Amino acid sequence: MVAPLVIALVARRPAYLLSHSFWVDEGWVADSVRAPLEQVPLLTSSTPLGWTLLLRLVPPIGGPQRLRLLPLAFGVASVLLAWWFGRRLDRRLGCTVPFHGLAAGLAAALVPAGLARHDLKQYTAEAFVALALVLAAAHVEAAWSRARLAVFAAACMLAFPFSNAAPFVAAGLVGGLAVATATRRSWARLAELAVATAAVAVANGAFYVLVVSGGDGPAIRNYWSAHYIPDDQGFQVAADFVADRLQTALGGLGLGSWQVAAALVALGLLALVQAGLTGVAVSVPLTAVAMVVAGSLQRYPFLHQRTSLFATTLWMVLAALGLAWLSVVLARRWRPAAALAVAAVVAVALALLPAARQAAARPLPDEDHRGIVRHLLAHRQPGDAIVASHLDAYPFAWYWPDRPVFVPTRAPTAVRFQVTYPPGGVIVARWSDAASVDEALGRVPPGTRRVWLVVDHLPDGQRARWLARLAKLGAAAETPMDGLVLARFRAGRP
Repeated sequence: MVAPLVIALVARRPAYLLSHSFWVDEGWVADSVRAPLEQVPLLTSSTPLGWTLLLRLVPPIGGPQRLRLLPLAFGVASVLLAWWFGRRLDRRLGCTVPFHGLAAGLAAALVPAGLARHDLKQYTAEAFVALALVLAAAHVEAAWSRARLAVFAAACMLAFPFSNAAPFVAAGLVGGLAVATATRRSWARLAELAVATAAVAVANGAFYVLVVSGGDGPAIRNYWSAHYIPDDQGFQVAADFVADRLQTALGGLGLGSWQVAAALVALGLLALVQAGLTGVAVSVPLTAVAMVVAGSLQRYPFLHQRTSLFATTLWMVLAALGLAWLSVVLARRWRPAAALAVAAVVAVALALLPAARQAAARPLPDEDHRGIVRHLLAHRQPGDAIVASHLDAYPFAWYWPDRPVFVPTRAPTAVRFQVTYPPGGVIVARWSDAASVDEALGRVPPGTRRVWLVVDHLPDGQRARWLARLAKLGAAAETPMDGLVLARFRAGRP
């Protein structure tokens, strides 16, 4: 068990995560830690409420980027859950050596989509929650009892505040358990499952209405519009979209072609059936169906790499379990086939390791707001004004020593709050359009000779808009470092 844990930790490069500056998408997540507790619901936009609260529990070690310890911890902890799930199969299949546990643990440690997600979002937590719910369901199916069913139902309820994907997994698992229970004609258990399902549906529905729906608006749907299933363009177009995304996701597991990955996942499902976990096996395709439905309803970016780590991690673990199970079966039934099993494992490893290494080396966006703040603190002079673009203000607020003020946004963005400062502090543009640029520069006090402009994240053309406006006002601009502009007025800003 230690080996996959160490691999998972090293592969995620903790030294890099704790030294690289937060970028914009991470900035508005980190800002919640600087806000009063009563403002947490307002500042919870792109991450679940539970994730926002967990950030406050991160210990004060590791410098300003210490918050990345949370996604790192979930990424490593997923290996433990995968190991335990594999060990359950070892016991149920009569393996005295932990083949399935080791395979599942290594798979969770090296899933490329997980290694590529370094940022301060809940994606690793969603993978962890998916594995936890699968383990809870397997616990119920292995030895049914009302107590175990109650634990599973409670886990499904408690998972939603920490994982946007938890309802998909819960729905698939409930459906899988229902199918397996009905197949065994256990009608009393099916009734108990129906009661538990109703409780989960009511709890998750209430949480969605009261908490999650606030961030489910037109802006976020417009952002993800290209990743929803285009069911308004006809069945064939939608089917082709689903098939293309599925093939891409399977191919991204790093196991070779998508056909090889699909075959290994199918073997993993067969291994679950052989281990007496038919309900858990059935839940996997049912979860995929729930994802398709949500993608058609424009509530889930279908199999986008960021939002689907929960699915790809589970598929990766299943593929590893399938390979381990096939190897054990071949070695038991026909000794010469042991060499074939070893060859299959080596072939998969030769495909996976380069893919995992490439994913782990993927850099975060290079937006050095920590360096910008350091430069400003070292070179700012009395009377200088500081202006930050609307988006740059989010990571800037994390590093700037003065405490920001967070207010409901008036900008057309999925993030429901914006950063402001008291009068005399940093000036923040209300949005990225020309009118907002003029309004922000108009708040620079007349007579100001030097204006520091923080413009690191703006797309092409936006920085030029700022510079053109400064030039029109008579300022000469220079760039002391990437993302920071120093504008000088000879006679002071008019």
